[in-house]
Amino acid sequence: GDSLGGAGADMSSSAAVAAGEDPEFLRSREYLAALESHLAEVAKQASRLVKKQAAAGAALAEFGAAAAALARLEGAGGAAGTAGRGRGIPASAALSDALVALGHHTQSLSRQAQLDAERLSRELETPLKDAARSARSAREAAADRLNALAALSAARAAVDGRRARLTRLRGTPGTPAAKLQGAEGDVLASQAAAEALRRRYAGVVERTGRELPRWRAEGAGEMGRTLAAWATAQSESAQGAARVWRAMAPAAAAAVAAAERR
Repeated sequence: GDSLGGAGADMSSSAAVAAGEDPEFLRSREYLAALESHLAEVAKQASRLVKKQAAAGAALAEFGAAAAALARLEGAGGAAGTAGRGRGIPASAALSDALVALGHHTQSLSRQAQLDAERLSRELETPLKDAARSARSAREAAADRLNALAALSAARAAVDGRRARLTRLRGTPGTPAAKLQGAEGDVLASQAAAEALRRRYAGVVERTGRELPRWRAEGAGEMGRTLAAWATAQSESAQGAARVWRAMAPAAAAAVAAAERR
């Protein structure tokens, strides 16, 4: 494609069809261009999700540290002020226990969020980036095919031009024999070049006709597996978070009960 200067990029669909290209291939080429763009955008948003997940983990760690500091305050100062009041655990001591539990559980959630971010990167972000790169490669293969067709069309036009020149020379009285021989040689050379490009184009058509459908089928399967893995990861993460919060509930309930007994 580079050696041809990307000539196929400027060839319109109607010109490509007129040159012998399959209209179905041209529709596939348009699909590939759109697919690459959409996959790149999805991969970009997946990267944002990874960053937000990691940031959430860091925020949970900081929140847990703040809760632990508040627990120490309640345990050291608040409990003394309520000593001897009522029966059972002092309200501030129960609150301190609840805050300790909160700090502990948010630290657990923080670690889980960091692991989730790593898993999200591994099982969603990376496969989507790979899919976008694969789509770009497929689009470039389609562009190579049009470049080959553009080169072939130009070679055929050159053959027609040199044939027309030879015809004019033959029809011109007094044309030197050497000039006619040179023109005939030009026609033969351009025909040989056109035939080489025809074979090249036929090879590209055969390869893309075989590989692009396989690529689409494999890509669809891989995308399905990626989404299934992500859904499973999200479900497991949500269930883990629910278990952590449920484990904290008894401490919070004890703090409420102690406060109500005051």
